[in-house]
Amino acid sequence: MPEPLIYGSNLTPDGKLLVEASGCAEGCGDSVLDATSGRQVGSLAPQVTLGEYGLGDTTLATPNSNDNGVAVWSLASGTLLATLTNPDDHFEQGCGISANGKIVAVNSDGGPATHHIYVWNVASQTLLDTLTIPTQGGEVENPDELSRDGTTLAVGIGTTTRIYDVATRQLIRTLPASLGSLSPDGSLMAAPAAKGIQIWDVATGKVMQTLQASGSNDTSPNSNADLLEPSDPYAIAFSPNGKSLAAGFGNTTDVWSLPGT
Repeated sequence: MPEPLIYGSNLTPDGKLLVEASGCAEGCGDSVLDATSGRQVGSLAPQVTLGEYGLGDTTLATPNSNDNGVAVWSLASGTLLATLTNPDDHFEQGCGISANGKIVAVNSDGGPATHHIYVWNVASQTLLDTLTIPTQGGEVENPDELSRDGTTLAVGIGTTTRIYDVATRQLIRTLPASLGSLSPDGSLMAAPAAKGIQIWDVATGKVMQTLQASGSNDTSPNSNADLLEPSDPYAIAFSPNGKSLAAGFGNTTDVWSLPGT
């Protein structure tokens, strides 16, 4: 039996499952573990890749075999639940899935001036909406992010983020900040900022709070300055209840409690 190499992992939005991306010469597939006990509770076929994916509580959305849409998989059984193909047949460039697994947003490469975001109902495999996103010279970031219930969609475009109401197809807000993470209820957005993280209120479009990275003032020989600047967090995530936030900076991870949430 080949020994798998673990090259990535992520928790489901509810924090109950851990998906490990692994690989080996004969194709090992990816493992689904109980986050509390560490016991393996599922596995995914070797063709399922986690390079660009959306992770729900019980489902996983990944590029389909032709890279022109996504395939949605069950984490429990490893079975294919749906195949969603972009109407324009252009390459998929990232996707987001709601935590409940009902809604998928797929970023399609529409050209240098615009991109299309296709919003799908997973159960019926029907296209709910098409959003045309002007890139203005920037790139639509991967992945797009949906709120837990799939009603709010955040799309990163370079140093700005557009927030949409999925049901009404309306642009709620354009925030002058890069997309870091959307809170589970879609009311807050965390964005990388100088030496830390900014918390944006989606409703008002204003910064609620600035969180300073713990190593931002560290000039000791063992600081993380040589690995990654504190102004460049490589990962940002809200807790399932939206009351705390974690961000990785170089060789450290900071966790904050968010007052008023």
